[in-house]
Amino acid sequence: MTGPRGGARGLPASLAALARAFPRGRVLVVGDAVLDEWIEGESRAVAREAPVPTVDVRTRRAVPGGAANTAANVAALGGQARLLALVGEDPAGEELRTALATGGVDTSACLRHGLRTTRAKRRVVADRHVVARFDEGDVSPVDEATDATLARRLRAAAQEADVVVVADYDGGTLAGPALRRAVARVAAERPVLVDAHDLAGWRPARPFVVTPNWAELTALVGPALTAAARDAGGDRVAAVLGLAEVVLERAGATAVLATIDVDGAMLLRPGRAAHHVPARPVEDAHPSGAGDTLAAALALGLAVQGALPEAAELAVAAATTVVRREGTTVCTAEDLMPPGPARVVEADQLARVVAAHRREGRRIVFTNGCFDVLHAGHVACLAAASGFGDVLVVGLNDDAGVAAIKGDGRPVNGLADRIDVLAALGTVDHITAFPGPAPLDLIRTLRPDVYVKGADHDVDRLPEATLVRHLGGRVVTLPLLPDRSTSGIIAACASLPGSRAS
Repeated sequence: MTGPRGGARGLPASLAALARAFPRGRVLVVGDAVLDEWIEGESRAVAREAPVPTVDVRTRRAVPGGAANTAANVAALGGQARLLALVGEDPAGEELRTALATGGVDTSACLRHGLRTTRAKRRVVADRHVVARFDEGDVSPVDEATDATLARRLRAAAQEADVVVVADYDGGTLAGPALRRAVARVAAERPVLVDAHDLAGWRPARPFVVTPNWAELTALVGPALTAAARDAGGDRVAAVLGLAEVVLERAGATAVLATIDVDGAMLLRPGRAAHHVPARPVEDAHPSGAGDTLAAALALGLAVQGALPEAAELAVAAATTVVRREGTTVCTAEDLMPPGPARVVEADQLARVVAAHRREGRRIVFTNGCFDVLHAGHVACLAAASGFGDVLVVGLNDDAGVAAIKGDGRPVNGLADRIDVLAALGTVDHITAFPGPAPLDLIRTLRPDVYVKGADHDVDRLPEATLVRHLGGRVVTLPLLPDRSTSGIIAACASLPGSRAS
């Protein structure tokens, strides 16, 4: 088992080879560090004192955000990550430092500042919907002495980096002139990637590549970009392509990797044809932190001497992986590897395995069935199911359960054989067998984010679907391929000349 498939399913061998080289890459991230906290629970009532939901908190998760999330993604992808940022001498700062150290990020270059409070963004999530966010921390420009110290640390730390990422989210860390001059000096010696809300301010640094999203690109180019998109009938890719020279000139960069949401990304370079990287469709996208992941993967691709188009494709694949997950998460090296055989998990081990996935922010998809004689309809449904999350768990009826459901002579294939066939599919991550007709105990253990069944079932009458909804999950019904069924295959085999039934 190489890990959950996520957005990188089907990653070409050349890109997988580039990802395997990531441990050689040394990336320094400098910028605004944030503590991202997600407080999640269920809402069953409205508060008495105000018309707002009352949230019964189930989990609290505090993770690196902003520049810290970029560094955490570098480390998760297998690279050597170092962070240069301001962190306050406060509980949020201590929590952020602990999370970074746990994630393998080198924080030795970070500057602890007793007079600044650490930036924190805390979100309250009720039934998977953000109902409130409150921000804390100092975002004022740094003082002259702090600016000079950060500049010195940048020049020293950059000597041990292959690529430097500037993560500027208007948090004050990068506002000082000394640090900006230092970035320009570093950019003359090695690749500098800028991920900033205000790209125009970094034009004098002449970065190697910038990574604006659509809003940042619009701010850089101005009304001409939205007008071009409107004139192109809403085709934003065509609009960017038509204004490529303007984008490059205003960014002052050697290359621009512009992300355009569902339209993918456009790689622009002077005198070169634009390179469009399409985006894989994502159901129920969660873009929080995806830009940090994209910057981290792109920087690592460049750090290990990957060509810019291939590094861009890998970066989009990594960003697509985290867009599928709720909250602020990282893309791991395993997420980018081609799928391997599924892992068979005993029911009593399932809670531990799923908890490990959830700590990484992965969404769990569950389906169940007999899967006695696997056919194209099964394969299509499993492939579609895998697209609704990051980890697909298949519950498999044991032999007694199949016999009770299907009748005499079933199963045709015993449990061990059915497991082997399912495990060979690249879309399945975990398989677990269960007794009885319905996997209710498994569902209580899994608490799946999404439960998937084929359209041959009336999901409103299934106890599995009722339980999943009660636990806060989503139920999806998939259309079936016509004229494919196990019963039909068995009947066709029985009618062949020489068969026992003929």
